[in-house]
Amino acid sequence: MYYKKDFKIKPLLIFSVILVVILYSCVPSDELSPKNSYLYYPIEIGDYKIYKINTVKYAANEKPKLDSIFTKEIVKKVTIDRNGDEIYTIEKQTSRKNGEDWVLESNFQIIKNLKQIVSNINNNFTVLLAFPIYNGAIWNSNIYNSKNEIKVKLSSSIYETPNKSIVLQAPIRVLESDSQSKIDLKKNYWLFDKNIGLVYLERTNFEYDQQQIGKDIIQSGFSFRQELISFGKE
Repeated sequence: MYYKKDFKIKPLLIFSVILVVILYSCVPSDELSPKNSYLYYPIEIGDYKIYKINTVKYAANEKPKLDSIFTKEIVKKVTIDRNGDEIYTIEKQTSRKNGEDWVLESNFQIIKNLKQIVSNINNNFTVLLAFPIYNGAIWNSNIYNSKNEIKVKLSSSIYETPNKSIVLQAPIRVLESDSQSKIDLKKNYWLFDKNIGLVYLERTNFEYDQQQIGKDIIQSGFSFRQELISFGKE
């Protein structure tokens, strides 16, 4: 003999299910797990990256000054502070010809923890990445300095390195500014890729000649472009 059981769903159970659905829907669908987010800035002792840096400086009534140099960044050591943050010391070398006559220029630090990647260059701290990574993420890259707030925004990107043998997987862009008006142009951003880290950095700030508005004639300013050309482990 079969009996039809009569049952009622408890209000608390219904509420719990609805709450879970709401919370899940609030999480960005393209958010990466913390573990995958860390792939955008891998760092170990012995890692190195070589960049080509091109700069152009403009000044009123002067010809633009162009310069090109190579830099090699090598991870030399790591320490753990009392908060559990990993502090990496990076040695920066420079050369006029890639692979020849490297000269030690300076050292800087990369601080890595569960929430972010922070660079420390001459006690100027910049939050390069905030975890977890997802399209539209916004943070204050200047939060550890006494300077004004600088909000940056993360998004996916498309980019090819000068070295065609470096195939990027899923590059992301951290945008600080990208604007142009009749009087100036500002374009400042970083590009990162999985299992590589920083692949491109651009800082461009121009002021246009106010006597010839609308013609975009540069009166003063500079352009700084840092492009990854090789990486590996020593």
